[in-house]
Amino acid sequence: MNHTTLLATVLALFVAACGGAGDQKATAHEVDGEAETSAELADIEPGVAYWIVSDEDSTMVLFPTIHVLPSDLRWQSEAVDLRLSEADEIWFEVLPTELNDQASVQALTMSYGMSPDRPLSERLDAETYGRVEALASDLALSIERLEPFRPWMVAVTLATMDLVRDGFDPASGVEMVIGRDTPDEKERGLETVEQQFSFLGSLSDDIEAAFLESTLSDIERGQQEIKDFAVAWAVGDLSSLETLVIDSIKETSQELYDVIITRRNQDWATILSEELEGSGNDFVAVGAAHLIGEDGVPALLAARGYTVEGPIRQ
Repeated sequence: MNHTTLLATVLALFVAACGGAGDQKATAHEVDGEAETSAELADIEPGVAYWIVSDEDSTMVLFPTIHVLPSDLRWQSEAVDLRLSEADEIWFEVLPTELNDQASVQALTMSYGMSPDRPLSERLDAETYGRVEALASDLALSIERLEPFRPWMVAVTLATMDLVRDGFDPASGVEMVIGRDTPDEKERGLETVEQQFSFLGSLSDDIEAAFLESTLSDIERGQQEIKDFAVAWAVGDLSSLETLVIDSIKETSQELYDVIITRRNQDWATILSEELEGSGNDFVAVGAAHLIGEDGVPALLAARGYTVEGPIRQ
């Protein structure tokens, strides 16, 4: 069973809510020096697949994103840049300006990602705790720093640090790149930072534990599937993406799939339908897992009667 792209999806959610995880980047580079990116990632020809939704007076581009990418992975194209320049409004999962409120983000981290009254050593069995301790040591992170963390946050923290050590960079994530060139007045958000934290904070103990255990196994295997995920996304291989992401999450937990994919997609389809009732051009940049498959936003908007073209690769 492929759990690594389940991690990619949850990691994407968390990194989007944390505005780039800059501290984790610094720590990883201290651990391993200058990270190297595989030639496979660096040399591919970009062709990210996207969709165009329209009615008589509106056009909306639905562009799939990955929030953590190798810094030298090319994904931009003239066609995508043109679509961005033509957009009257650019939608993100969360407003980039909201992500910059680090005091608020830190408070939410404390609220949803930490449980000092029930430390990690009391939540995990001895074997899993020992694996966490060994990996943390490998990343130059003391186990004491992780004791107040909930298991889902431990998983995301260790995975992010390990990915950055392998050359992945939250600052190179698609939303971060697009957001740097987007005027504040054109930005729109589908959710709030607190909503994103609450999705992860609502996970049951069993799902949290299973998520952490699978994350540890993925890291120990080198996280090759996340690299495969990045390549499939960059070249527009939707069949592989659906297998790597959608099938993986469903096999792991239907409850988790409903929490982080189905319900959110339905909410977003309602918001975007209301936007389409107006006129003009919109560009929507959200995680790739939300746009593929029968529960994806393009399929939901098509079911509501809008014209949906795609996937388009340019």
